[in-house]
Amino acid sequence: NASIVSCKQGVGAGALPSKTLSIMSAQRPIISSFDINSELTTIIQKAQCGICCDADDDNALTQAILTLYNNKKLELEMGLNARKYVLEHFTSESQTQKYVDIVNDVLRYQTNL
Repeated sequence: NASIVSCKQGVGAGALPSKTLSIMSAQRPIISSFDINSELTTIIQKAQCGICCDADDDNALTQAILTLYNNKKLELEMGLNARKYVLEHFTSESQTQKYVDIVNDVLRYQTNL
């Protein structure tokens, strides 16, 4: 009921695996075994949709799996958070709105000059 996104230590800092948004859209929590200073970790923490472990930390990964396995309420909550975050931040509608907001900000700025 959860998905693992993993990467070798030192490789994931600049990466965001394409499967991440698919997992979140499917309303599943993510267990990441990834570089902690990565975009993936930032998204998971902002969305409150999973548990992040440093890459190559087998003990932390095991604990994360057991945490979700033993806490179905947390698993469900994180899954709901994942889906909500995708709908708010990664749909074509939300991205188009961000673009419109930027254009409007530029227009307001130009008007105030």
